[in-house]
Amino acid sequence: MKTRLSLILILTSFFVFATFPALAGEKKTYSFKWANFSGPAAHVEVAHSIRIMTKLEKLTDGRMKFKNYMSGSLVSGSDMVEGTRMGVTDFATAYFPYHTGIDARFGIDILPGLWSDIPHAIRAERDLERIEFWNKKLLNPMNIQLLGIYIEGPSWLLGKKKQFRVPGDLKGYKIRCYGPLEEFFANHGATPIHLTAGELYESLMRGVVDGMTLTPGTVMTRKIYEVIDYLLAYPITISEACTWMNLDRWKEMSHEDQEIMRSTIMDMHHEFSLKTLEECSPRSEMMNFLEKRIQVYKPTPQEIALWVDALKPVREAYLEKLDPSAKEMFREYVAKIVNKHAK
Repeated sequence: MKTRLSLILILTSFFVFATFPALAGEKKTYSFKWANFSGPAAHVEVAHSIRIMTKLEKLTDGRMKFKNYMSGSLVSGSDMVEGTRMGVTDFATAYFPYHTGIDARFGIDILPGLWSDIPHAIRAERDLERIEFWNKKLLNPMNIQLLGIYIEGPSWLLGKKKQFRVPGDLKGYKIRCYGPLEEFFANHGATPIHLTAGELYESLMRGVVDGMTLTPGTVMTRKIYEVIDYLLAYPITISEACTWMNLDRWKEMSHEDQEIMRSTIMDMHHEFSLKTLEECSPRSEMMNFLEKRIQVYKPTPQEIALWVDALKPVREAYLEKLDPSAKEMFREYVAKIVNKHAK
């Protein structure tokens, strides 16, 4: 009788642990798809995402597995939000500005003058209240979980055969731009042009555009310095990128794994931003490289003041187009997040 009872207990235990591995101390495993807005693999944004995936796989002893998809290979740049929401991709790393056409509220975070400078924006990066503000107000209802924000770089104004020094220099030129800046350039007599990342080099070479706003990573990775003559070393805007994931997949994860995921992404994004700030400093290796190939113009304080004044109406006009609830969201964001990290 005892032998039969012992056998029943052993078989029951085996069944329970086989059916519910967590009871046996076995942690969950995950297989994720990660879509990048940028490409190729050498692009700083893609390389950064790959480093995050590698770190997460190592921290979880291989329980998290990732497959990386570069620009357009899984979902197109314009479908990053929808693709994540629908579960076509589990993760996406993309730019805030690019998605202002999908939901105007995305443009709030990159409005000119919102962040006084890059260090101001960097100080807010690891603020969990900031991440949860976006999740509760905008992204969770879209079935998306924001995991981290980082500085992709200053948006420099590049010129082909024209050095743009002040807003008055823009009249009559075709400028590649996006988001809130489109109306700004149009109001100063320029023609805003939409181009994908893959079209930048050839468009400059063939004269499709006369200039564009670009971040340092794209200038270097896509060798834009080969087809431009001038660079205005002033941040027309601060370009931010972010990593988000499908909310349903997020909820599948254990609390412990969620914390590993979020803290790793936020910390590595912060490291990326600090490196970007260092690379944009006047005596950096990157700036020395650029100054040997193109004319880099550093505006005077008086010229900077002209840009500041010219960009102020961009923020006001953008907010004016938002519905009352979105305007209230902006005011709350400034009070709770932006002002908290100002000097």
